[in-house]
Amino acid sequence: KEAETIAAGSVEGFLKNLNKSVRGKAKQYNRMINVLWHCYLSSDGGTQLEVAALLGVSDSLVSDYRRRIESNLQQLSFAGVSEARQFEQALRRKVRDIITTTTVEADEKVAV
Repeated sequence: KEAETIAAGSVEGFLKNLNKSVRGKAKQYNRMINVLWHCYLSSDGGTQLEVAALLGVSDSLVSDYRRRIESNLQQLSFAGVSEARQFEQALRRKVRDIITTTTVEADEKVAV
């Protein structure tokens, strides 16, 4: 239980750092979250070119976001594999929630 709490805290800090890396710009942060999902967390993630096409952005932007994500991941340290797995599972849940919420909000704006 304690490991889950620590992992969740690490996820929040990690996502805050990603947000800082795009200077808090919502559109860029949402794109980065989608790159994180499609390149690292989704079981059906595609190539960088496929992700770029899916998101409607350039391959170089996906590459830039991947470098930022990997740089932030390298700053994390875990005591063991189980802690790292807890982090990954918590990150996957949180990012899925963010993407789902963002998609719903975008759909609601279109419907108005």
